[in-house]
Parts: sequence; structure tokens; C-alpha cells
Amino acid sequence: MPDVDRPSSTPENLRRLACRTVATARLRQRHHVRHLEPFGSGTAEPAEEGTLLSEDEEPHPSEMLLAALGACLTVSIQANAVARGIPLRKLEVHTGGDIDSSALWATGPRRPGPLGFESISVDILIDAEITSVKVVENCWVLTAGL
Repeated sequence: MPDVDRPSSTPENLRRLACRTVATARLRQRHHVRHLEPFGSGTAEPAEEGTLLSEDEEPHPSEMLLAALGACLTVSIQANAVARGIPLRKLEVHTGGDIDSSALWATGPRRPGPLGFESISVDILIDAEITSVKVVENCWVLTAGL
């Protein structure tokens, strides 16, 4: 199977992506991307009065980040498989992360170091004619040092 070379980042290869994020009420936001329907927190009403986030109705930003990582991985694996002529019967990416919300929201004791995820795990389930390792070996997202 031929290797797929990563294209160089020349000005003609670059594409500007943008998202307009608008703060709504109670620590929630709406994200506007191109002409698509706005999405994100801010659509559902909180389940109870006094709740800042509506976790029972919609994902919060950290979960959206995990979803973005999963989407990036799946599209990279799919593109790699198509370019190499590898049919995929099934592809699932499971992402998870450990995060200290109290430090992130400044509601707990201040500690040194960066905020955010302590760790992120990725499990990739692939059903294809060849081994999963061969399917992902040229996946640019995985080989970029995650």
C-alpha cells in the first residue's frame, strides 16, 4: 500500500476557519459557524433555578472539545483509508478526559500549573479488511504527537 505524504503548509493550502461565540445567559454560549444553525450551550433551559450549566440537556465546553477531537480523528482516519483504498466497515472513536472542574472554574484552591484536562484518552475501534494499526499508521492527527 502506498504511503500518503502530508501536504506542505503553503499559502495556497491554507484555509481560514472561523467561529463566532456569543455569550448568552448563565455561563452559556451559542456558536455560529458559517451558514449553519447555531449550536452549543444556550439552547436548553437549565433544569432547576440556580443552576449555571444545563448538563442534563446539553454538553458543556469540555465535552465539546472531546467531541471535536473525536471528529478530527475520524475524518483523518477516513481520509487516510480512502486515499489508500481501504474500505472501513466500522469506525468509532471514544474520547475521555480527566478534568478538575473546581480549578477550571476557580471555585477550589488555587494550584500551580495549567488548567484544563489532566489527561485525555482515545480508544479507536476499527473493523476493516486489514489490521487497525495499518489503517491508522498514516493518520496525521495521531502521528502529530497526541
